[in-house]
Amino acid sequence: MNTGKNNWKRNSVAVYPAFFAIGLVETLFPRLKWQISFVFQHEYSLRILTFTGLLVLAFLSVLFGMIRTGKGNRVNLTAALLVVLSGLLILLFDVKPGHLVLLIALCLFAGSLFVQVAGLNAILAANEKGRNIRRIVLLYCIKTFGFMAGISVPAILPSTLAQMSGLLPYAALFFILLSVALLFLLPFKVREETIPGKHITYTIGQLLHNKNIILMLGGLLVYSGAEACLVNLIPFYFSEIFGIKILQMIIPGVGLFIFSFVAGRIAGVLILFRTRPETVFLYSSVLSVLGLFTMFIGQKYLSLAATVMIGIGSANIFPLMIGLAMDLIQHDKKVLLGMMTGTIPVSAFFTSLMWAVTDSVSITMSFMVPVFCMFYITWIAILLVKRN
Repeated sequence: MNTGKNNWKRNSVAVYPAFFAIGLVETLFPRLKWQISFVFQHEYSLRILTFTGLLVLAFLSVLFGMIRTGKGNRVNLTAALLVVLSGLLILLFDVKPGHLVLLIALCLFAGSLFVQVAGLNAILAANEKGRNIRRIVLLYCIKTFGFMAGISVPAILPSTLAQMSGLLPYAALFFILLSVALLFLLPFKVREETIPGKHITYTIGQLLHNKNIILMLGGLLVYSGAEACLVNLIPFYFSEIFGIKILQMIIPGVGLFIFSFVAGRIAGVLILFRTRPETVFLYSSVLSVLGLFTMFIGQKYLSLAATVMIGIGSANIFPLMIGLAMDLIQHDKKVLLGMMTGTIPVSAFFTSLMWAVTDSVSITMSFMVPVFCMFYITWIAILLVKRN
């Protein structure tokens, strides 16, 4: 069986609408979190439920990475899409939201992680390291487009249509079904390993014995935490300190930070054609750190400029780290993908730490949480540049 870029162009088409769909699905997460908090009003019970749910999602992501169907990437991606599809269908037909909110949240959260594991595994090609990283960055750029569409359309539409936020699940449902249709209409072959006749499947224990893998997993964990902190903290910071509704700047509902984030991901796809990914990773992390330190000055226009720096700088760190981690192993990568996406739900604990610092010290000092995270990311970037 031939492998290479021609097969990739034919086989990966279905992955794009799938990533756009999970971008749309992520805009539903705040509504689900609100419904869960409404059902479980006792604060202690809610915290226990949240803690348990995050660990379960991380475990499910790792478990999905360990599953071997023997029938290739089509079955894996189809199964992931069906999990998301089931959550959307329950959401659309549950007449009293809240009755099945935990099941809906489980399907959508877990399905989003599964799609990332299966989709990334589907686009990886042997002996194409540079192209693999560009493909990963492009996929996450498309996912961000889906997220931006999901949060901006209700804000841009007139008030009468903005109330019809229930249209978003239908839009996500359409792209999920489109991806499933493309999976079965177009060839989706199993990709062979680099060394013919020698298939190596890594276990979790083997991967955790690799110090570089542990380093990258830690980096993905703290970056995901930093991104979650910044998405929540920056609008609150501008509202409290300067009285600016930053979410209404540039594109209503998207705001300056998300707009800069999207611009950074578009730029990353283009820059990677001419620049080494390790170099882009280093400059991105340094730009983010400089932007974060600028926020401590407390000047309005400098803070706005810093927001742009942080958005552009942090945009490509997550997909770059996934791509660079993929280069550390040369065979079966699905287990590692499951472990890496499993860091996303666990990183939510950083936002709890950030709000604790905000309540006990000040909103400005709460930026120290993402600053710490980005310093760790920068250290990893320096090590990677030195290694190469």
